[in-house]
Amino acid sequence: MHKGELNLHGATVTIDDATISSPVKSPAKKADKFTFTMQLPDQRREFYVESWTDRKKWVESIERASGGGEDGQEEEGVAGKKFVVKGGWLMKKGGGTSTMSRRNWKRRYCVLTRKGELLWFDTAVSEGIVEGRENEANGRVMLFADRDIKVVTDYPSKYNHMWKIEGADEKRVFEFRAEEHEEKGLWIGAIKRAIEGTGEFSGGGEDADANMV
Repeated sequence: MHKGELNLHGATVTIDDATISSPVKSPAKKADKFTFTMQLPDQRREFYVESWTDRKKWVESIERASGGGEDGQEEEGVAGKKFVVKGGWLMKKGGGTSTMSRRNWKRRYCVLTRKGELLWFDTAVSEGIVEGRENEANGRVMLFADRDIKVVTDYPSKYNHMWKIEGADEKRVFEFRAEEHEEKGLWIGAIKRAIEGTGEFSGGGEDADANMV
């Protein structure tokens, strides 16, 4: 085995519920990281990534490589897999409509649940504690099977990788932007499936108030 390589056979992975702050002090680094620990027979390694989505992919890949899971099977051990469909940092535009309301952009941690509900928070939240704590979100909008809601991606803007979610009356507008084009596509795809009530979205739950922040 070469330097920098690890034999993953028999490795176990644990998810750290809390995030760690600025492990590498650099202006280019975001403040919130998502950690996981890999236990090998002869050593223990800790890793961090930028988003919940990245961590989920890494954990699933490591578990498959170690023999702990098989492709195509859902496992209870993958945190949040049964409730959270997608999560990560996005920029969100304030939704105020009055002259005193703020319409500036703020960084929000967004979560799309299997109920078809989109929530956003000031700080990163562990995917394992989202269910049952939806009321703690800064804002939320129920998308599930609501054909009156539409996603708009082609409109004039000075920013890249933007989209907005509009209600039937066009008064409820939620604007978001991602850091990369690929990430924007993943979010829009998941949001559209939630609106259509297809794919991994199997139930809408109770209606949620759409609070603009």
